Amino acid sequence: MLPRFGQDFEAELPSGSAVGHCCRCSRSEGVWQLQNLAAYGDSEDAWVYLGSCSLWVDIGEKESWNSVCIDADFLTALLDGAGQGGECVSLFHIHPRSMLAGNRIYPPAANDIYSLVNLKRILREKSDAEITAYVLDGEGVWTYETTDLFESSYFQNQRSWQRCCSASDLAKEQYANFMLDYCTLVEPATSDIALSQRMKIEAYILRSRALGIEVSYTPH
Repeated sequence: MLPRFGQDFEAELPSGSAVGHCCRCSRSEGVWQLQNLAAYGDSEDAWVYLGSCSLWVDIGEKESWNSVCIDADFLTALLDGAGQGGECVSLFHIHPRSMLAGNRIYPPAANDIYSLVNLKRILREKSDAEITAYVLDGEGVWTYETTDLFESSYFQNQRSWQRCCSASDLAKEQYANFMLDYCTLVEPATSDIALSQRMKIEAYILRSRALGIEVSYTPH
C-alpha cells in the first residue's frame, strides 16, 4: 500500500508512466508519512521529492519485502517535462521496520549504493540535476552519499577492462568488485551479534567511509 499525501496530481506525470502517483505536500509531511509506512508496512518503496515545487513522486516499482526497482528513465523524463533540470532531487528509500529483528540495523544496502552511483551517472548525462539519498527505517533516517574517490575507484576497474570486455561485461565486473568489498568490509557490521545497535551503526558508518561512502544516521 502506498501513502496518500493529500491530493494526487497524476496529470503531471510523464505520459505512459508505469510507476505510482505524485502529489503535493511539504518535505516534512512527506517524510513523516513515509516513516509511518516504513514502521508499519511490509515492503520497500522509493519516492523522490522536488523541493522547488513541493512535489512527491513515486518512482519505485516491483516492490517486495527486501527490494525495489527505481525507474531512472521515468525520473529523467519527469525532470525534463517539469523543466527542473537544475533541481536538487531528494531520493527517499523505505526499509520496512518489520525486517529489523532484535538489535539488527537496516542501513543502505550494497544494491542501494550501486543504484545511487548509476542514478547519479544517468542524471549527469541527461540532466544537470543533483541527487541526495536517504533510507527511512521507521526509527530514523540514513543519509548516504558516494564520494568522488569512491566513484573514480569504482569506474577505474571498468576502464581497465575496456579493451577486452563488452560494456555489459564491464558493468558486471564492476558490480562484482564492489559487492565483494562491501560484503567483506561493511556488511558484517549490520549483523554482528556481539555489538549493540548503537555500535552497529557506528561500525557501519566507519567501514562505509573506508570505501569512500559518506553515511550518517539520525534517530527520531
